[in-house]
Amino acid sequence: MANTTTTGDGSPAQAGIPFTIGAQACRYFSNTQTKSNFGSGGVFDIVPLAATGWIRSIEMLFTATFTTSVSAALVSGTTGLDAPWNLIQSVQLSDAQGKPIMQPISGYNLMLVNKWMPSGGVFRGGNYYSSDPRQSSEYALSASGTSGTAVFRLRIDLEVNEDTGYGCIPNLDSNASPQLKVLFNQYSNVFTGGTPSAATISMRTTTHFWSPAAGNSQQPVLRVPPGAGDYLQTRYETGTLSASTENVYNVQSKGGYIKGALIVSRNAGTRVAFTAGANVGTILDNQPIDDGVPLEEILADVKRFTGYTGSDAGVTGTPYTPLSAGTVAGADVGVIPVLYYSRGPYNDGWLNTLVGSSLQHKLTPGASATGLEVITQLVQPHDFSAFFARS
Repeated sequence: MANTTTTGDGSPAQAGIPFTIGAQACRYFSNTQTKSNFGSGGVFDIVPLAATGWIRSIEMLFTATFTTSVSAALVSGTTGLDAPWNLIQSVQLSDAQGKPIMQPISGYNLMLVNKWMPSGGVFRGGNYYSSDPRQSSEYALSASGTSGTAVFRLRIDLEVNEDTGYGCIPNLDSNASPQLKVLFNQYSNVFTGGTPSAATISMRTTTHFWSPAAGNSQQPVLRVPPGAGDYLQTRYETGTLSASTENVYNVQSKGGYIKGALIVSRNAGTRVAFTAGANVGTILDNQPIDDGVPLEEILADVKRFTGYTGSDAGVTGTPYTPLSAGTVAGADVGVIPVLYYSRGPYNDGWLNTLVGSSLQHKLTPGASATGLEVITQLVQPHDFSAFFARS
């Protein structure tokens, strides 16, 4: 059936075969880099993404190796809580003009985004099952004898609707391609023991994209996805809170439809659990969205929606063991996922905010926790028909 859409500037586009039928879903190997992270951290060479079409997502497979004299081990305690993701200091995606599509966030925070806010599917009333990178068949983290290994995959998801291609970003000009910048940390964030002699980390990058739509002699083909020019932004901010007391935090990342936010509690860089039994609230322009809701109830809803029921390694020392009685019913220590997208079908549940809106979270950090990180994903739609499309 022929359909119509609008272009990025809101003008009518020609009717034709839908973009995702006329185009082809492809993936393209970008490059593999290997760097030493023995003496210090560093930066991978900036990856210019070859002009291929409309970018849907970018995948990065990391492999880290460690060599020592004897008794290689994983870093334990609070430092090792974010391993192996803390081998990645930051990941940033910018357009050709240097404007951030995804602001720099840590490897651990990107893992949380992958886990709790998977992108691309259209929620129609069922579950978004967990896409936890730790459940991947590729994931590995071990150390014994004279060596250690860490293997993990991270994704930058851009596509909001895989049925229509909405949210993909154009990459059609080889002289103006988006750029990926990744910084890495020293091996000592994850491995220890013996007398170390070598450590390396590699990154293999793959781009998933829609190829330019092919022509059709019988009927026109839509050459761009609906709402071309709209995209999913990932924003990052930090704040300071008072430990063991209820705080009202004013969110800075707003001015669009918010898919969700990930709130991380820390003390001097270490994740610290939120206070058990404390209330969690979200208030928009003085109107409560959630208020007086215990932390455990918030997290129970999140787990029921995503299908993720395991515990964080920081709770028991072993990932995915059942939660024990008396343990805060959370999946990641010191993390509260606020999933607006789970509150309605399609994009109906996304939270509508203005630049001047007052968006606040009520939170009670645990003892000694005074630092806060907030990772927010939002879209600033220009084409509302594409954003709210029922497909």
